[in-house]
Amino acid sequence: MGTSEDTSTASPPLTDFEFNMALALCDLSYEKNKTNMTYPGFKKHVLDKYDTMMKELGIDTKTYHQLPYIAYFDNKIRVIVANHGGVAFVCIMETNSLDQHAENLAFHAHPIVPRGHDDAPTMYVNNVTELGLVPLVHAMLRLKQLDKVVLCGHSRGGSVAHVVHYNLITNPNFCFDKNKEITSVAFGSTPFLRSQQPDLKHEHRFLTYVAERDVVPALFSAAVNSKIAAYVKAKHATKIGLVRYLMDFDIAFALERATEVLQGPLGEYLYYGKWTKLSQHHPPRHPGNGISCMQYSQTAIDEPLVWFQSVDYVAALDLDNVIETHSLKNAYKPHMHQAVEVPKPSVNLTLRINRHMTVPAARYLVHPDISPTLLPMLLNKAIAAAFVTKTFGDNEILHKLLEFKASLETYRRVFHERIQDKKSVDERLRDEMDGWNKLESRLKDIKPKEIQDTTPSKQEPSQPPNGSSTTPNTFNDDNITTEMNAMTIFTANMLAENPLESKRNAMGTVARIARAIALGVVGVASFGVALSAQAEAVAGYVELMSLIPAGIAVAEASALVGFVALGAGAAHLAQKGAFAAFANLFSIASGADSATANRVRSELYQESASSYQRQLDVIARAACPSYKKEMDTLALEELLETEATTDKARRNDKKLVARYIDVIRRIVELRRVCDNLVFIVLNGKQGVGKSWFIKAIKGQHGGPRVSTDLPEFGPYTPNGVADPTRSVYLIDLPAGDSLNDKLRLYLQELYGIGTIGINLFEFDVRPQLLTDEMFAMRQMYNGCDHVLVCLNKVMSKGLELKKNHAGSRAQIEGYLNTWRVFFKENNIKRPKYDIMLTDMTGTCEVRPSDDDDDSREFHDRWAQQNIDKLVSNGGSSRDQVIEWIEGKIAAILNRLGS
Repeated sequence: MGTSEDTSTASPPLTDFEFNMALALCDLSYEKNKTNMTYPGFKKHVLDKYDTMMKELGIDTKTYHQLPYIAYFDNKIRVIVANHGGVAFVCIMETNSLDQHAENLAFHAHPIVPRGHDDAPTMYVNNVTELGLVPLVHAMLRLKQLDKVVLCGHSRGGSVAHVVHYNLITNPNFCFDKNKEITSVAFGSTPFLRSQQPDLKHEHRFLTYVAERDVVPALFSAAVNSKIAAYVKAKHATKIGLVRYLMDFDIAFALERATEVLQGPLGEYLYYGKWTKLSQHHPPRHPGNGISCMQYSQTAIDEPLVWFQSVDYVAALDLDNVIETHSLKNAYKPHMHQAVEVPKPSVNLTLRINRHMTVPAARYLVHPDISPTLLPMLLNKAIAAAFVTKTFGDNEILHKLLEFKASLETYRRVFHERIQDKKSVDERLRDEMDGWNKLESRLKDIKPKEIQDTTPSKQEPSQPPNGSSTTPNTFNDDNITTEMNAMTIFTANMLAENPLESKRNAMGTVARIARAIALGVVGVASFGVALSAQAEAVAGYVELMSLIPAGIAVAEASALVGFVALGAGAAHLAQKGAFAAFANLFSIASGADSATANRVRSELYQESASSYQRQLDVIARAACPSYKKEMDTLALEELLETEATTDKARRNDKKLVARYIDVIRRIVELRRVCDNLVFIVLNGKQGVGKSWFIKAIKGQHGGPRVSTDLPEFGPYTPNGVADPTRSVYLIDLPAGDSLNDKLRLYLQELYGIGTIGINLFEFDVRPQLLTDEMFAMRQMYNGCDHVLVCLNKVMSKGLELKKNHAGSRAQIEGYLNTWRVFFKENNIKRPKYDIMLTDMTGTCEVRPSDDDDDSREFHDRWAQQNIDKLVSNGGSSRDQVIEWIEGKIAAILNRLGS
């Protein structure tokens, strides 16, 4: 349960400064990419707006230079996490996913706390779950020096803020310091709570502010709904989208069921918390003075429903002007308090809390799925696939990758020949291509193995492959290394530079890589870099200390921070070499926390891919007759491949444009061969039965547990049979809970690499608290098309099942449904995720040795009986798992036309 707050001694729920800050953040949350900026350009635009906002609030941004953590989705802001001193703010902007549209706002309610008795509209609960807001705030409240969290939002975002708050104070699994405070602030929001016995202890901290003529907070009022229904009917449904525009509330459906709705669910929602009316009026003019200033006031609404039902309120509603009266900027922002005393907390405290907030934000604020079509993601897959396929005698991807590398190097040589500086082209090219040159050398050193030689660490000691060693096929420093991601991001940034500028600046590339790492990490890992308008030098403050790995010397860490803070960052990076500099910064950013490292990758993948797409657009506009606006990356690449010419290019640009187009053609070829390859990624915590799971898929028996030190790979051979007509490989990712630092680095490098995912949890009769595991799984399989969640080792839990028995079937169905509900509550649901109760071996006992035939026969019979009991009652074994995998492989390859 939440705090045991004593309301007689607690501080005010919201100060005037906090009111202003919440309102300003809500205003900022409406920033959208309306001018077709690149993703990094949009992020910089938002940060500039944030800086302006802080100054307008009266905060000295030269002294308090903490940066917000901002989660984005589809060129919109989703969540802003910020702080000033020991007070943190979480501003929520609603999302609009397809399944939310399918759940009507008021006709479907869902428990706020799983299996609880207090409900909220399903759409609001979905927002809370999808965004990961409850575990985020819960983790923030555990930060020692953070005193208070203010949740805020406008319209539906405000209602979602209230739902998060209510979850935290009523969830029996949560307990936080009684001295910590939570307040939720909603501007122009509907009621959110349906309850027979609402919590009364914390009600005074649920604050809802209502502009005097805003209709949205009154949507659940019968009188207001009647007026809307009459208005829509009178307008012949021309305003049918009125409320849907504001709240995603399906008013067309509401009108069809008006009588039922007005007497039913809508009236059951409580006007919970403290409601306040925001009014504005012109005072009487002073005689002889024609000046009349608007005055603003706040008045407590003791009985909100009575007010919303009142004749005066309903009569004054202007439904022709509803968007204006609900607008945050026009109806709410003018009510910011004037001449507010701005807190001046310790700068060190402010920055310390700001740093520590980023880790839970990176871990729990779920980012959207990353498309495998993003250029860095493609290159990651191509590099890993080149090593994997060459290991087993297939060189097609290897050849395409090296052709891309050669084309890239030729293009960059022409690119650098246009730069007027003292550094030679060869030296500059050597710096940039350092990662690719080393990669090519490692690829040439790979010695192919036979197909039987797959994941031998999973073989029984008594069953070694003929003529093979026991060395597993692993991703390690001899193949992909821990610099693969840095190289692919760096490469995408090279291809994002505009080659058509008449004069190049030598610092451009170095500044670009600094900009890339800065905007990728900013708000993710407390690492901020501000660049000049020309992006020719690094200048501004860099807050790095939370990212410095424990083993790095303090002097070296301070020097790195100092170089960038003094504006000498670009020169320092240039001395180290372009790629080496990027890889170094990327390594530092990735060294703090696995969730942060994955978030950094997610942001940088999107940024570099966005800038790359912009450059494709520039080239295609100049070189392709069929160019059209708003083409995506794949369409632009295909267009450049098929019809690009240099006819319209300036004479001095023709060679450069031709080389760029050749690089794009190599990328298209690389996409085609990689589309025909499927990576099945398998992950699970230590001891969950992963090695036996893999052996069972291959038709092998289990043996003594073998610990995996690095990610392993091998051909996918169901029942031990290889299919030479397709390229399908299994990647065994060791547990993320390992203490092996090198292993964790490789897990990060392989983030998003899979096409199909299989995640193992150890079965239990009911779910445990697996919050971190849920979020880790969603991150791990971010780029996968399909994921199978297996609740494994069912028959090792002492269940008493009878074969094909009604009671046993009900028992298994009950367990499965309980887990399904649990996963759905954590946003693990179809169509991406499927769930099975599995036992791949039927027993946790090791199969007896070859010289004990009687014991082996008994073991095999006992194991098969257990499997038959499970499968006949609705569980799954090896055959069902393989069938699922085969179905997904076929669907993927058929979709791609293979």
